[in-house]
Amino acid sequence: MVKVAMPTKLVMAACLAAVASAANVNFINKCSHPIELVHSQSGSSATKIADIAIGATFTTDVTGPAHMYRHTTSHSSTLLELSIDTCVWYDISIIPPLPGYCSSWEDCHACATGTCKSGFNVPMSVEPKNNIGSGTCSSLFCAADSETECSDAYLFPMDNTKTHQCPTGTEYDVTFCYNGSGGDSNQQQQQQQESPDQSTQQSTDAPSATTAAPTQSTASSAAQEERGNPDQQQQQQQQQQGTVQSYSDLGEVKATYSYKGKNAGNVPGSYDRVTDLGSCTKEPVTVNSPVGPMSEEVTLIFRGPCEIENIAVYSDEGGNGTWSRVSSYSRQDQTTENLVFMNNKNIDYSGQNQHGPQGLATADGLEVATEPTVFNGKLAEATDPSKIGGGPGVSTGAEINIMTAQKCNGDCQGFSGDNDYHGWGGGKKAFVTEVVFPKGSTPDQPAIWMLNAQVVHSNQYGCNCRGMGPVGGCGELDIAEVIETNPSRDMVTTHYYFYDGSILSPGGDNFAPRSYDSTTVYLTLIDDSNDGLIKIVELAKFDFTLTDLNSIYQQLVDC
Repeated sequence: MVKVAMPTKLVMAACLAAVASAANVNFINKCSHPIELVHSQSGSSATKIADIAIGATFTTDVTGPAHMYRHTTSHSSTLLELSIDTCVWYDISIIPPLPGYCSSWEDCHACATGTCKSGFNVPMSVEPKNNIGSGTCSSLFCAADSETECSDAYLFPMDNTKTHQCPTGTEYDVTFCYNGSGGDSNQQQQQQQESPDQSTQQSTDAPSATTAAPTQSTASSAAQEERGNPDQQQQQQQQQQGTVQSYSDLGEVKATYSYKGKNAGNVPGSYDRVTDLGSCTKEPVTVNSPVGPMSEEVTLIFRGPCEIENIAVYSDEGGNGTWSRVSSYSRQDQTTENLVFMNNKNIDYSGQNQHGPQGLATADGLEVATEPTVFNGKLAEATDPSKIGGGPGVSTGAEINIMTAQKCNGDCQGFSGDNDYHGWGGGKKAFVTEVVFPKGSTPDQPAIWMLNAQVVHSNQYGCNCRGMGPVGGCGELDIAEVIETNPSRDMVTTHYYFYDGSILSPGGDNFAPRSYDSTTVYLTLIDDSNDGLIKIVELAKFDFTLTDLNSIYQQLVDC
């Protein structure tokens, strides 16, 4: 988001560079029995395509979307799923047939009913032979019907971090019984039925979503359709995608997405802080917080087409559990509290870079203002998207960002100019926004994202402490962004980039539907307690008269 022309979905860069449109797949049998290789595509009936003898290999070229391969026609089978467009999406799945709405491996097995389900019948590995490290191109292993021994696979329908991608033209070795187990799954299933309580709960540092699966999961969706009656599956899919949770004080929870532990930034890291804008001089800074650089002062940015009805910012500055409201905005009342609207129209035409382009925004966000001005609530679409380098409001939708009403006056971190303001600091804070993303023309990519305040103090689209691509430097959190790799522009995406990029943001592409005609609420919780939590909660509504979050804080963590 820092560089306008930078693709947001970084993994697609490797895909788009590829020219070929096929994948060569070698199916290798290391089991103690023959493999009956069965194939289906896009929900078609399963057909045996090969009998692979013990120690033998069967090779095929795969093209097009939604392929599924397995051993035998049984619905309780370990699945390889492949879908090829501009790259190859692939995964292993052991989701049981007709699982209903379930959110964990144990839940999907439904052992509590006395009849454990299974989606596993043989160990499987998928190993790319080239392009390792490009995008999420990596090897997958599934040794047993267990969330610990098959952690690389889809374990439940919304387990959407398990889809991987490689450039087209990548060759794969798919090995049955890669671990030399012989592939006898009957004994494994019997042991699981006898001892269902021995399973281990899935690691909680993975993100979760309560709405529609990402578009990369085409293969997994097709597999679930084939595993049961289509009408039943359609009903279950509607339940999975449309089910909302209700909490006594939160009301309807439409979607959630969590970054926990190391994915929240809970690792020692560093970035290069800008100390002088004129020469773009930087110095290394180390950070060690459970929420990474988001523990420092931050700003929230909005891009059109977008309408903003309400904003509220809460902070537990003392760390004593008192999440008090510290800033707010109401479109209806045209009021603000400890909040100013900024943009990047305050250009220093001297050429000396005495200050960055950050300045107070006019009511429509399109020009620079001479004094704090209350935003009118509407950010326009781009006026000339064909103009290269036109910037926000011209090549892309208009942009504004919010800061506190406290000027830096020389005491902000890193470089700051005379017209710069403080952001919201500390490791415990929450941002609540009520917005609508109406249908635009081109590029039709509304967004809400968070940056370290130092980025806008220097130059959001020039010299700053945020790196390029996955190298997030001082930090970028995309909260709800309509991305260019989603042609229909009907979903929102989240990513988190920080430090040197060695910890890549888990796949949050298209985690929730876009709200076109009615407002929705995005609540972003940053909490450096314990191992660290950064969580996006989409709510149907929110009471913006709340002066603190004390009554709903725990429900926000738990939902």
